[in-house]
Amino acid sequence: VEKEWLVTLATINPGEVDYEDFCPCARRLAKQLKEQERAEIVIALTHMRVPNDELLANEVPEVDIILGGHDHHYDVKPVGPHGTYVLKSGTDFRDITVLQLEFTDSTESGSKAFEVIDHKHVEIDSSIVE
Repeated sequence: VEKEWLVTLATINPGEVDYEDFCPCARRLAKQLKEQERAEIVIALTHMRVPNDELLANEVPEVDIILGGHDHHYDVKPVGPHGTYVLKSGTDFRDITVLQLEFTDSTESGSKAFEVIDHKHVEIDSSIVE
């Protein structure tokens, strides 16, 4: 979450929260997941506005995919020099994104262990059975 949103939370005292900037935090955690936990892919689940999700994509190549909330529109696109996919899947469960990945055997330094093959937008309406 973005720091400026802390003061809007009625049940949390911002003075009792330790805030860490999201880019250094994501870099540290993604590196830990990949190096120590052997994660093949790191997916960040955020609740930030588009510019900050795009900043994360540009600044933290260790994060492979960003599933972003907050903004109430649908958008899927690769962002930045590393082609990090940023997905915004609308609001109130009216939209779903299906993302198809293909994992590779590549373990070269700096190369991704997967490739985005396809993505599909599914609009939720009365034709979809619960």
